[in-house]
Amino acid sequence: TQGMKINSKPRPGYTDAARQNNIQGTVILRVTFLGSGQIGSVSVVKGLPNGLSEQAIAAAKRISFEPAKTNGVGQTVTKQVEYTFSIY
Repeated sequence: TQGMKINSKPRPGYTDAARQNNIQGTVILRVTFLGSGQIGSVSVVKGLPNGLSEQAIAAAKRISFEPAKTNGVGQTVTKQVEYTFSIY
């Protein structure tokens, strides 16, 4: 059995509203990584206002990964993915 491997995890963008309101924190998503190598459903476990949850979801949908495999067959796994938003 080979575990799932994330190749690239794009950073979500900030929204102007979030920057103006000084919103910082972590968005936690539950992401389904399909055995086909596609991203399945993405749901918010812990969100942030001002469009940051949506930015995190959009970034999660662009994650590139190699699916977990059992005997060469792709397996669907669901994992929590976190994105931290901080204003520098």
